[in-house]
Amino acid sequence: MKLLALDTATENCSVAYFDGEHFYQQQELAMQKHGNLILPMLDNLAKEHNFALKDVDYICYNMGPGSFTGVRIGVSTAQGLAFALNKELIGVSSLKILAKLALDTQKGICISAIDARMGEVYLAVYESCDVGLKCLVPECVISPSQALTIVNEYRNSHSNKMYYAGTGIAVLNEHDAAAKLECSVTLPDSCAILKIVVEDFTSCLPMQAQQAMPLYVRNEVTWKKISQQ
Repeated sequence: MKLLALDTATENCSVAYFDGEHFYQQQELAMQKHGNLILPMLDNLAKEHNFALKDVDYICYNMGPGSFTGVRIGVSTAQGLAFALNKELIGVSSLKILAKLALDTQKGICISAIDARMGEVYLAVYESCDVGLKCLVPECVISPSQALTIVNEYRNSHSNKMYYAGTGIAVLNEHDAAAKLECSVTLPDSCAILKIVVEDFTSCLPMQAQQAMPLYVRNEVTWKKISQQ
């Protein structure tokens, strides 16, 4: 199985390819340049590792949550490729990607959190298991105090080692300095998307291009009407 993945949901713009044996990745930290970077990065990756986009079996992507603009760029790029190449898509949550990075070589529970701005964080909790990751708390957007309540509940009720991932961990530490949460990894990447799909393909839900949807978690927009400012 050959897989392609792209991730533009956060500051880290990345693309990755799995040829059935090995993983290859290109990535770049960039603010508000993902739309200009993502297609040239895919082209460079294909040239560097001598594969054609039409030969991949599935196109995988970070479906969010994250930057609203970044998530839209990722979904629309994945959809465009899927339509053009007649391929199915596999979307993976950015919070699950972070948990995969934190738990890739170890067992335990990972609390993934991304800074959602407006005094909130996107949060989910995952546990490593024999195959893939088990979701204990699905994606949600909550206040730092609510997030820390979840952190403390898992700290006190589980003997498994705890790991923390994502930009939201800094938000929780700023909210309560006594929390002292040590962040294992800050940003997701496309190679972790591929590892999730390869290791637990049966849990993935391939879809047609027109079915792909961003995972925003919340419906509120980040701007305010002038009358509300």
